[in-house]
Amino acid sequence: MLARLTFNYDPLVAEILDNLPEDLIINGTVLDPAMGGGQIVKEVERRKRAAGKTDAEIRATVFGMESNVMRRDYAVNKHHLVGTYTAEDFLTIDISKLKVDLVVMNSPYTNGQVMTYTKFFERALDVGNLVASIMPVDLQSRHDKLRFHNQRVLKHNTYISDSV
Repeated sequence: MLARLTFNYDPLVAEILDNLPEDLIINGTVLDPAMGGGQIVKEVERRKRAAGKTDAEIRATVFGMESNVMRRDYAVNKHHLVGTYTAEDFLTIDISKLKVDLVVMNSPYTNGQVMTYTKFFERALDVGNLVASIMPVDLQSRHDKLRFHNQRVLKHNTYISDSV
């Protein structure tokens, strides 16, 4: 049995993409390294298609990863996605040759007691020229595990939404 939770965060995805350079979304390479239900890549593909991009151009410029093949297939089939989507774990693959213009993600926050969103953010900075991430942020936190992450967020921050 496949159990799934339904989250509708389309308005937040739209807000994030609206605050990024449109030319980068339309003409650049975009990666969602934890695509889950595919909401982010669905909107990226929609914007590219509205700008006149073909399926072949979308396939060559929109990429997604999901560690669970069933979730990946569900997202691709549900949204009729045409980009390049793989069943890989972004945290364990070799990223030395992976480079994109934009990383947009809503990565898993934890895996048990391990905070994974900080690891996703760190790796995304290594592969993307620009990174947009949905993550819990308390930049005033004194928690030891968040100190380095918060410094990194502050160093790279240009926009933090107050929508959530």
